[in-house]
Amino acid sequence: MTSFESHPWFNEDTDSPEYNFKIVFIGDSGVGKSKLTDRFKNNQFLPDSKATVGVDFSNHVVKIDRKFVRLTLWDTAGQERYRSFASSYFKDADGIFLVFDLTNPDSFDSLEKWIELANSHIALESVSLVVLGNKKDLEEQRKVSAEIISDFVHKKGFKYFETSALLDENNNVCKAMQALVEEMMGIEHEASVTSEKLKQLSFQNVNRKDEADNKGGCC
Repeated sequence: MTSFESHPWFNEDTDSPEYNFKIVFIGDSGVGKSKLTDRFKNNQFLPDSKATVGVDFSNHVVKIDRKFVRLTLWDTAGQERYRSFASSYFKDADGIFLVFDLTNPDSFDSLEKWIELANSHIALESVSLVVLGNKKDLEEQRKVSAEIISDFVHKKGFKYFETSALLDENNNVCKAMQALVEEMMGIEHEASVTSEKLKQLSFQNVNRKDEADNKGGCC
């Protein structure tokens, strides 16, 4: 895995990035989605940030594997009353961060509900999804075991990172973003290759048809 080629990570500028991705942060209120986006964007922790109302979004460009990638980060509200905006959250999304609080088992139990909500608006098999167990710095207050989490992500086939927006130990916040971006780049590349193969196949079929028509004699 190649690391982001800038620090802070999102300080590159270009008018023509090779990739454009929309990333949505979902999860219960209070799990730290806004704090994580602050860490992603500015490599800092803002203790006084308020709960998100509806949705906050911002655009950033990062350079990875010598390619410019524009990321639109959507930090969504976790409160029930904002679920009516879900269709706009997930529309055209390429990646999802599914976030829960390691000290709050209810937020972990809610992951299934969030997956169902996402799946009702977008085909999850067409997007990249990474699970984040946040507030790793509160390890002594941890109430969601590693075994339960491992079983969950293994069954779902999701990548998983434990993060701390406060301390960002082992640079896991950046590593999680990098893993998601690289997976999205892989999916888009595969889609591009498949599209090109279909175009070539269509072109070959047209040529065969023309050759067959030309061989036909007149009576």
